[in-house]
Amino acid sequence: MKNHNKSYFYKYVSKNTLIKILKHQTMRWSSPVLFNDPFDLQGDPFGFPQNELTEALIKNFRRVIKVPNIETFGEIDPSILGLRDAWQKGEIGDEVIDKMESKYRMKMKGYNFQLTSDEKQRLNKYLTENRVFCVAEENDNLLMWAHYSDSHKGAVIKMKCIPDLDNPLCAATQVVYQKELPWIGAIDDMAKHFCKIGKKPDISKWAYTKSKHWSYEKEWRCIGESRNLQQQFDNNRFYPEEIEAIILGCKMGGSNKDEIRFNLLNPKYSHIKVFQANTNNREFKLNFEEIDLSR
Repeated sequence: MKNHNKSYFYKYVSKNTLIKILKHQTMRWSSPVLFNDPFDLQGDPFGFPQNELTEALIKNFRRVIKVPNIETFGEIDPSILGLRDAWQKGEIGDEVIDKMESKYRMKMKGYNFQLTSDEKQRLNKYLTENRVFCVAEENDNLLMWAHYSDSHKGAVIKMKCIPDLDNPLCAATQVVYQKELPWIGAIDDMAKHFCKIGKKPDISKWAYTKSKHWSYEKEWRCIGESRNLQQQFDNNRFYPEEIEAIILGCKMGGSNKDEIRFNLLNPKYSHIKVFQANTNNREFKLNFEEIDLSR
């Protein structure tokens, strides 16, 4: 089952990577710590403005105190639990809660929020134990060819989403590009988190946000747990039918094509169409011509 309406994605690769993919029938999923962008999955996802976070926290402290049978997780501040017990027994009124709120605002003034050791541990766990597989929407992006296909000496793989096989691409998630660093959920969700209300926020949302400078990539991602924590990548097997076509870069040399031809002669790859990229004579774009590498 797919969680999007895409039928295909594209993987930009170097010539050597393409040969390894065809030879071993594996695709590399990498740890975020290997990414070339230091903000990508490696920033602080809790960077809310302190005054806004303070107001959201106060509102949720009131929820903990006043809402009967509210769902919580972890250990609640004993002083808050005492106020909740007293409120529910009718022993205190709003004036006590208002006084607590005033004291809390004074206490939070100038406070520099930082991640707790537990939160740092959770983030580090996410970075070290998960692997990411990145694909793109387009096959003709000149910047992508230059940056990820070895300056047009590599290739682009057209990959198919196959619901019947439940392949990972069916669960790919689109990357969001924005100016601000990503937060995990809305500020009220994070305030609930710090007050131990409801459920812990989904940290995976943080994994699909990048700077708008990267928007040309039109990237989608698959994220999964690593099978081998001894290294920072996993080479995961794929179904041969996931590869629909391969586009060879306009600067790929003949010897590299010969090695690619040799691997494509394997019967399991007989369905794959091969195209040669060429520069257009009138526009800044590539033309793709189907070729027969079996000859």
